[in-house]
Amino acid sequence: SPVPYDLHGLLASLDRYPYGCTEQTISRALPLLYVNALGKGADRTAPDPGLYDRIQDAVQRVLSRQRADGSFGLWSARDRADPWISAYALDFLDRARTEGYAVDAVALQQSRLYFGNLLNRQSLSDGETEAAAYGLAVLARGNAIEPGIVRHFIEARLDRVGSGMGRAQVALAAAAFGFADGADTALRAAIGASGDGRHASYGSELRDAAALVSVAAALKSDVLRQAADRLRELTIADSYTSTQEKAWMVVAAWELSRAMAAAPLTVDGQSLPAGQ
Repeated sequence: SPVPYDLHGLLASLDRYPYGCTEQTISRALPLLYVNALGKGADRTAPDPGLYDRIQDAVQRVLSRQRADGSFGLWSARDRADPWISAYALDFLDRARTEGYAVDAVALQQSRLYFGNLLNRQSLSDGETEAAAYGLAVLARGNAIEPGIVRHFIEARLDRVGSGMGRAQVALAAAAFGFADGADTALRAAIGASGDGRHASYGSELRDAAALVSVAAALKSDVLRQAADRLRELTIADSYTSTQEKAWMVVAAWELSRAMAAAPLTVDGQSLPAGQ
């Protein structure tokens, strides 16, 4: 059965949300990248003609908060580096570039270098490990990392990633290089995640569930039904959702629609036709 949330209502509320810190700016703009792909604008009629400019403005706001080392601050480039926000920023900027928005190539490369350096460090704090898991996925998506680094992360660091979202991101990185066993291991670990990393990753149980659904759909994994059931339970239980929870619920819907448009999903041996 479908996850019971109002997609257009989520998009509308995100589009109305005022600009704020880097996390809120990205949470507002990230799902808006997929308004047209999901069929209609937030007003249920036609795509908003001003949407491009608002997303491009969000891109520039995020870029203005990049530090010299390629990381990002929460409010400005003068703030200390926030590792997880830096991964969130890299993901958003990379997705925005893919969707046709103007993103400075040098800034993107600096961000990639920051995560390359982070992943090469011998010792990481719990918060840095959460960020590294996320950065790993974005670098792997762009073929900007060596496959051996992904293998090493799965073997040596996956257990230290406490959030379900972080573990799901490791699955994406593994799948990008065809490591099917590693992807499956990380996804099943995401289902059973303790949630210890949510504070470092600005997350919640609902955010993690939505992110996990988005990854399971993208990878056409047989954990999708279990992940979707959990997201459904949490959506029914939560009357209030944060900007980031809303954002990942929309991304989950987009990944589901994209997967089912490309080919029917098979979950627990049963085919889910497009549009279900």
